[in-house]
Amino acid sequence: MANLAAAVIVRRYSSLASLLVLIGDYLFTCRAEFRFIWRSPMNGVKYIYIFARYCALVVQITSFFISQFHPLARAPVSSKVCDVWFMVLLVCCVVQLAVLDIVLMLQIYALYTPQSKKVLYLLPIVFGQFPLSFAAWARHTGFDEVCNLTGTLHGGVVVGGAGIITHLFLFYIIFRKRSVAAGQAEVVSFVVRGAAWCFVLVMAVVGALIPYSFMDRTANPYIIFIWPSTFFSITTCRLIMNMRRMDPSAQQSSFTDVATMEFPPEVSIGSLGSQFVVDFLTPSLEVTNEPPPTESSTSTKAGTLQFHDPSNPKEFSAVDPDPSLRTESKT
Repeated sequence: MANLAAAVIVRRYSSLASLLVLIGDYLFTCRAEFRFIWRSPMNGVKYIYIFARYCALVVQITSFFISQFHPLARAPVSSKVCDVWFMVLLVCCVVQLAVLDIVLMLQIYALYTPQSKKVLYLLPIVFGQFPLSFAAWARHTGFDEVCNLTGTLHGGVVVGGAGIITHLFLFYIIFRKRSVAAGQAEVVSFVVRGAAWCFVLVMAVVGALIPYSFMDRTANPYIIFIWPSTFFSITTCRLIMNMRRMDPSAQQSSFTDVATMEFPPEVSIGSLGSQFVVDFLTPSLEVTNEPPPTESSTSTKAGTLQFHDPSNPKEFSAVDPDPSLRTESKT
């Protein structure tokens, strides 16, 4: 009975800790999520982010309450309940890993343009690893009183090995393109780092969970599924958010943004035109010869051009940081 009580306590604290990690990451990135995800137009990547973030949160919260209250709060637990909940956690873990691999595949697809169609041949290799998880689950012999999987655990070794080989292959494919796309070194470097982190994550998950399961002779679903799902969800969301950060069109903000363009003293604003229109997304400057909107007849030898709302050109203003540079124009 002491072992059963200890197993229940481990399950409770494991569920609580994984939920706190997921919530902590959400709170830490919620401001960036609002800026780069929620304010962006709806597309496939945004749907992937929402699913990876909030599906994991829903499953984790549900898992926490089930482990704290009913029906997994006390031993013994019905084998039918264990069977259903084990399957739910397995599906959640597999789907979270599949979503992470989809993001990696999208990056590979972009790197290998215009040979992107060849990347489609990777789909059977990447997604062929997931049926192995269900095949390994089908070979189990049953559950103990606290819903730990018992019986043969060799299927987990096969699943873990397939995951490591698959993600090593993905990392190799991305790493081969590290020197392409002149002028896009930062983007390529970001993709290579992301693939490397995914490979390290899968290695760490397999390297930690397989020995743990064999040492304990059981497979605790609140260890082998809950924690990988948490890390897969966080990694997917971070990859997508960083992708959005590198997209110039995602840099718009609803808050006050100030862009500064400095002019050398030998160039006067008056010589460039009386009005300026700055494109927020591209480094372009349009000059018109319309009369100035104000009664001021001064010109500026050196100054900055500031704007506060890119959607409202009326808020553009020329500002001279040094009054000594201001000269009165002749009338």
